[in-house]
Amino acid sequence: MKKLYIIGAGSVGGHLALNIEQYDADYKVEGFFDDDPDKIGTSQFGLSVAGDVNAVLKLKGVFVAIGIAFPKIKKQIVEKLSSNKSLKFPSFVHQKAW
Repeated sequence: MKKLYIIGAGSVGGHLALNIEQYDADYKVEGFFDDDPDKIGTSQFGLSVAGDVNAVLKLKGVFVAIGIAFPKIKKQIVEKLSSNKSLKFPSFVHQKAW
């Protein structure tokens, strides 16, 4: 199984974490990253929030999903993380999507 980290420990990220098997069985969610200082170091949806988005820049060769509902914020995160060329961003489409 591939280790997956989710940026965004809110409702979208939580949905993906709790239902990952409905999207892709090859991934295991390892935890979250979130810029909300009140969430860092806590457990959300049964998984730890390891740090803020800047901490993701230090990771190498991992799979990252952006679980954020707002396109403008998603774009800012992608632009920030684009400097780390080793990160992998899989696409997730629910098995019942049509």
